[in-house]
Amino acid sequence: MELDTYTVLIEDNNITETDFENTVDSAYKELKDRYYQLFLNVIKNEELEEEYISKSEILYRKIAEEYGYVLASNFINDIYIYGIQNNNIKVLLTVLKIISNVSNENEINTFSIIAISLFTYNNVEIIDEAISCFEKWGRKSDAELLKNFKEPKEKWLADYFNETILYLEGLE
Repeated sequence: MELDTYTVLIEDNNITETDFENTVDSAYKELKDRYYQLFLNVIKNEELEEEYISKSEILYRKIAEEYGYVLASNFINDIYIYGIQNNNIKVLLTVLKIISNVSNENEINTFSIIAISLFTYNNVEIIDEAISCFEKWGRKSDAELLKNFKEPKEKWLADYFNETILYLEGLE
């Protein structure tokens, strides 16, 4: 379903909330049917490298462009849930790398929940990447949010966590 369909629905004064919800549900089902397994296969077959845009991130951007950030964010949340349910570190790291590079404030607000939830995950790579999300997003208000969490047990990770808080506090 193209984004133009949403525009037509919104501009139509006769549209009911149910009609709109059904259209959005239909679009999301189409998105998942079309991209879910493909997305997981891309993650499975790629190597994540710092400073490089991954194939999965390119695919996420394509999905966001085609379906809008709301449905794309919901899609990433479903991928995240898959990673949690299957204890799949690679999927979770990929999700964190993708979300760390978004710049849309609404996407960041949505994805900050994923990053926060992974602070308690029992894997230092995951926690490191979750902290990195907040560092990359660079929002001063997140410093207070991070202060509500225990610092990680590993010294290097605790140092990074605290340095990130100080960095965010220092932003204008």
